[in-house]
Amino acid sequence: MKTDKQLQRGDYYYRISDDGLLFRKWMDNKAVIIASNYHGTAPTSVKRTQNDGTREQVACPEAVRDYNMHIGGVDMADMLCSSYGLSRKSKKWWHCLFFGLIDRTLINAYIV
Repeated sequence: MKTDKQLQRGDYYYRISDDGLLFRKWMDNKAVIIASNYHGTAPTSVKRTQNDGTREQVACPEAVRDYNMHIGGVDMADMLCSSYGLSRKSKKWWHCLFFGLIDRTLINAYIV
């Protein structure tokens, strides 16, 4: 992968594995690294606000655009988990994982 200093804002660099997994590094304000087996290599664009308040079109990968479009559902699920979560302390790591999965399952069932 290219280093952060080699990329300007809106530039991206990608590699595709033999299994069809796409690894992409996109430069926004900081470097964003994405792995996807669903999205292709077609470029899209998003609007970003400059320091002076103006809006600029910046090239970005499809995965970033899709993530930004659907982030509201992720935020709502996180908010509900923090409000109604099953917070249980345990010394065994798999207990925390198990109860976390049960918690997410109940929240998703409530949303649906």
